[in-house]
Amino acid sequence: MIVPLVFSIFCCILHVFLMSNVLGSSCSTLSSPTLMIQRKALSDPILKVCKSEIPNQIKSMIENFPATFAVRVVMNQTMELFDYNSDPFFQPASNNKLLTTIAALNQLGSKFRFQTTFYYDYKQKSVVVRPMGDPTLTFEKLKIEIKGVLQQLNTESVEQIIVDNSFFNPIPFTNDGDFNFPSSWEWGNMQYTFSALPSSCSLEHNIFNFNVKAGTKVGDALIATIDDKTFEFAIPILQFDTTFTRTMNCSGGNNNKQQETVNAFYRPLDRKVIVRGQLCTSSISPQSLTILDPDEFFVQAVKFISNKPVTLTYLSDEQRANMFSFSKDTIYSDNILRIMNTTLQESDNTYAELFLRQIGAFLKPSDSLTPFPSITQRGIQMVKNILTSAPYNLSPNTFFQDDGSGLSRHNLVSARSLVDALVGVYYKGAGGVGGEVYKSLLPLGGVSGTLKNRFKNFPGIVSAKTGSLDGVSSLSGYIRNERFKDPIIFSIIVNQCPLSASQMHQIIDSIVILYAFMNPDC
Repeated sequence: MIVPLVFSIFCCILHVFLMSNVLGSSCSTLSSPTLMIQRKALSDPILKVCKSEIPNQIKSMIENFPATFAVRVVMNQTMELFDYNSDPFFQPASNNKLLTTIAALNQLGSKFRFQTTFYYDYKQKSVVVRPMGDPTLTFEKLKIEIKGVLQQLNTESVEQIIVDNSFFNPIPFTNDGDFNFPSSWEWGNMQYTFSALPSSCSLEHNIFNFNVKAGTKVGDALIATIDDKTFEFAIPILQFDTTFTRTMNCSGGNNNKQQETVNAFYRPLDRKVIVRGQLCTSSISPQSLTILDPDEFFVQAVKFISNKPVTLTYLSDEQRANMFSFSKDTIYSDNILRIMNTTLQESDNTYAELFLRQIGAFLKPSDSLTPFPSITQRGIQMVKNILTSAPYNLSPNTFFQDDGSGLSRHNLVSARSLVDALVGVYYKGAGGVGGEVYKSLLPLGGVSGTLKNRFKNFPGIVSAKTGSLDGVSSLSGYIRNERFKDPIIFSIIVNQCPLSASQMHQIIDSIVILYAFMNPDC
């Protein structure tokens, strides 16, 4: 009689804890009695949550929460543990990256590396640089290889450098120019580094760093400078407006130091960097912004390195076939698994968009593709083709992508499709690697990535992809329950919520914790 009584008490206390965390405005930290219960739950197999009670507990939580929910939880591929609203469409935020990365790994294979290639055109006496969307390409890598290629040729043999921008755009005049900034992204996000523009000419993540410094005396305008040698090449193409800024006097014990603030941004249709704010004398404020024109950024870097005239154009396969290839000078990225790990751990939008475009490049011009779609649309079509075919077999009407990252609010995904994709990659693998490898790329609760500061009291119980937009929060992945060999696979999506991200996280995390300590025997 003692064991059932203890178990019943634990379930009641855990339920109160979960509900208070979800609904209580001041319950952001756990009380010490709750921590003791949690630690006991981790070490004592008696103290588990009864499987039969979990559905009602979840329904009680979500029915009292001001939001729309989709929840699906399965185990052993097909056993449904819980299903709530899993078929309607929701905005997935960065859970969209799961669909993109699974398809990309399947298509590209686990040995894939991004490339930047070099050619020599004898007729035009031109060195050709062909960037192919490497999200990790740095100025230093590019400099070493361009200088290496030029050293192999006589100075008289090179009259110009050509940047071949055709990898994503083989027919640039038939697909709206493939504007780098996705049309459904919010323009207000354009300057932020999480919205760095995807381009075949990606360099330094298409971001630049600069410093905003106080003037020499009180009342002077602030000064914007590029001090990082990496971005010295970009100085000729960057303009700063510091008109409405000032240097303050912060000596004599006044509170001006607390009023220091600097904001850097772009105005619509204006490429000038606007700087606003105020700093104390001798203060420096580091800033980062996206590059609005990655192609120009890349061309400027090549011009700076080579000290030659540089032209950006689009070459055909036939044109390159008649050129000498510097195959030994190809710049290779790290292995796809390392880059995909960064994509999922840090929720890197640019990386995800470049994976989408990389697989989109497999769709070549043909009579059946008239007019020829943009690289974004080709990438979306490739994801659809891959995930609706064996071994994944998702229903084509359960997900509609508008980008590869999830920044667009036009992405529509069901919880069912996310779980089906996660089940497929775990049990069938992708790109020659098993499901445990893909699972290892995801953030680990309480330990790494975007889950590092969640599940702090239960580290390691979940490997999952987070997602967040205003009013949207999602988490999909794999729950570890010590009673089962295989993980419990789940997707939880919250939409139309007026509360904070942390409040949405609390209810999502509470559901995950229930399944991490689920007792299947009652």
